[in-house]
Amino acid sequence: MTRRQATVAAVVAALVMVGGIAGALTGRAGSKSTRAAGNSALASNKSFNTAGLPPVHTDPCPRGADLLPVPVTGKDALPDLTLECIGAIASSDTVSLRRLGGVPMVVNLWASWCIPCRQEMPDLQRVYAAAGGRVRFIAINTKDTAESARATILGTEVRYPSLADPAAKVRAEIGANYMPTTLFVSAEGRIVFRKAGQFPDAAAIRAAIAEHLGVTL
Repeated sequence: MTRRQATVAAVVAALVMVGGIAGALTGRAGSKSTRAAGNSALASNKSFNTAGLPPVHTDPCPRGADLLPVPVTGKDALPDLTLECIGAIASSDTVSLRRLGGVPMVVNLWASWCIPCRQEMPDLQRVYAAAGGRVRFIAINTKDTAESARATILGTEVRYPSLADPAAKVRAEIGANYMPTTLFVSAEGRIVFRKAGQFPDAAAIRAAIAEHLGVTL
């Protein structure tokens, strides 16, 4: 073999080696990407009521006869989404937002990482207790983990039910730029008012309910 042939052979061998390394790295990266996608899918499908988490002691989410379809559609209606009830006995316990009709309603978007949300929750509980069913209260836990959400519910001792929205779909669809955001919804399912940010006290919540839902507490 001449010196030139030997040089060419060495270059070819080097290129083959580099190609093999690159292929291995690409395959490894693809494998990681596939695993990450799979883990993400599992996380998004994981129930908020996984066994082993501490139980939450809230009133039950609306179900059965309490779920009535609403006639309102479009931008004035709640999003057409179905969310899991936090603390439900079965992970299949879900609530369709478009079936929360028949009773005027306060819908509060909150998260454990939102300090004003946590500060507001005891005031919401006071008004919820005073409402005695004349106004329905539904909380929507937003972009949160099951562990943090449940710990916050236990720590604030709220009794009104919460739904899980870890992907923040409701927030995105209604265009809520602040947390907390509270929606006041008529018995027909129409969003008649929204409050961005924390209510200062329970009296302010009562006043908003009287003004926008026509119920005096």
